[in-house]
Amino acid sequence: MVVGTCYPQETVIARSQKTFSVPGDYLIKIAYTGDNPEYIGYAPAGSADGATNWFIMKITYVSGNPTVIAHAVGTWTGRAGLTYR
Repeated sequence: MVVGTCYPQETVIARSQKTFSVPGDYLIKIAYTGDNPEYIGYAPAGSADGATNWFIMKITYVSGNPTVIAHAVGTWTGRAGLTYR
């Protein structure tokens, strides 16, 4: 699955999470479970993780294959508790 283009501004936050700066002044954060991205979030550059302007996608897998991509808006730090549709 191709998530997007990674640019040289990549910053490794932790082994299971990465942040990318992309053209258009946006941040993309990706949180992994194992080798699979579980959450992908987009927000304007400079947004704090606790800001409520994150557009977040949650990816559900069955047997290692993505089966559902649901969306929510909220904080990156509160992504696990959001209601995804």
